[in-house]
Amino acid sequence: MQPFRLDVSAADMEALRDRLARTRWPEQLPGDTGWAEDVPCGAPCALAARTGRRAVMLAERARRAGP
Repeated sequence: MQPFRLDVSAADMEALRDRLARTRWPEQLPGDTGWAEDVPCGAPCALAARTGRRAVMLAERARRAGP
């Protein structure tokens, strides 16, 4: 494996966080069985929230570390 550096601007990371925060999610349907038959309605929403927070944290860490 070769190490690599992903260079994403702070503005792009902020735009991603904003888009994730503005995403409209469906309401849970009556009789939703969760993971038994399909993806529960709340799972993508929770994943997007974690992704947005993690992206902001990583961008801030990279900014502090410098080039």
